[in-house]
Amino acid sequence: MTIHVSLDLGGTAARGVALRWPDGPAITLEAPSRNLRLILDLELGRLLLTIRDQLVAAGLTGPAWWLIGAAGGRPASDVPRLAQLLADLAIPSAGLQLWRDFEANHAAAFAGGDGILTVNGTGSVLYGRWQGAEARRGGWGYLLDEVPSAGACGRWALQAILQAQAGNPVSLVWPSLVASSLPPEAATTAALLDHLYATSSPQKVLGSFAPFLTAAADQGCPWARARLEASFDQWAAEMGRLADDLAIPAPVPFAGIGGLWQHWPGCRPLATKALHHRFPGRFTAPAARLDPAWGPLVRHLAETSPAPADDLATLVRLAGQTTITR
Repeated sequence: MTIHVSLDLGGTAARGVALRWPDGPAITLEAPSRNLRLILDLELGRLLLTIRDQLVAAGLTGPAWWLIGAAGGRPASDVPRLAQLLADLAIPSAGLQLWRDFEANHAAAFAGGDGILTVNGTGSVLYGRWQGAEARRGGWGYLLDEVPSAGACGRWALQAILQAQAGNPVSLVWPSLVASSLPPEAATTAALLDHLYATSSPQKVLGSFAPFLTAAADQGCPWARARLEASFDQWAAEMGRLADDLAIPAPVPFAGIGGLWQHWPGCRPLATKALHHRFPGRFTAPAARLDPAWGPLVRHLAETSPAPADDLATLVRLAGQTTITR
């Protein structure tokens, strides 16, 4: 039984599972991460060694299939890069496959089936598959996001925090929110700007301020609410365009993943409201079937297994026995 390592490399953290396929059981994996376009070889090597150590601690030694879905992933250049790092670090490998994060995330959300995936985490992207066709919208990175993401929400939150620190709050909610919740490294305007611009991971810093915006909206701040509503309205329009691109008939199945869906209770109602306003009855939202950590393994089995349906049933059973904390 060959070891399979299935990793979801996000913009701020990597999470995954590993097991001897097909018997299991699966163990969970976790390590700090960054967008693959930004992470240096030294950091990436440390990530691989961290995962290797977790495998060894669980008794999973020997060559492994390394299956990776990565934010910022570019398979043509990243597969040779990762293969070389595995070899340089003497980490035994039985093979390596890499997909862009949203491709692997989609496979997990729909367990290999069809529909539209909306990822609203550090960044955002819409990706759909339907009857063999695929298409995407957005995914241009945290600097350019306008549809809901931690990067976009964090950017708006920082604007409001700076206004509050300057004595011109955008609403009465912000002075108390800043006074009670702002971390010490952002206690003054100068410290906050240093914290943002001097960091090696600005997307992570931006994302860390996103909860300020959603908290302000929950407390009735019209400024925060207006930005979120406008952002979700733009998102809903893009959802409709993507469904048109793929000619998906109603009801269009979609699944939402990422920090906004997982950590902000207001995300789903606002998304539902925006979709209903533009496209009454056109979309339906079944829950994502599998954690994103399983996505690379789903893609691998779909592409290599002689009996993918049977293997998928085995994977779903193993996933049901595994708890992944996010």
